[in-house]
Amino acid sequence: MLVLASKTQQDVIESVEVFSNLDRMGISAARRGVRIMLSLVFSKDNKVAEAVVEGYSVLYLNEEVEGLQQAENLLMLVGGASQVEMTCIEELLNRLKEDPELIKSLFHNIS
Repeated sequence: MLVLASKTQQDVIESVEVFSNLDRMGISAARRGVRIMLSLVFSKDNKVAEAVVEGYSVLYLNEEVEGLQQAENLLMLVGGASQVEMTCIEELLNRLKEDPELIKSLFHNIS
């Protein structure tokens, strides 16, 4: 988990990818790292912030899952979140909504 706080951009980006992949594989120990990743959405390094947005997009809004399940996934993300995590989730959602393909996919899947 300390690698998420690395000063090296590539270390952080790779650790975001690792935690995202481990969580997708159902490894419960990755959940803590996924929560820690949230704060990186505010990273001054745009590539790190983009990696976090991509990681959460893959985890919670991937195309393999129906639209209603995507909504449930987002609700699970919010469940049990602290106030700080909620602020990070808000920023994450603001960044996600900037992706027109993602929005189109969400509404297409729900309707």
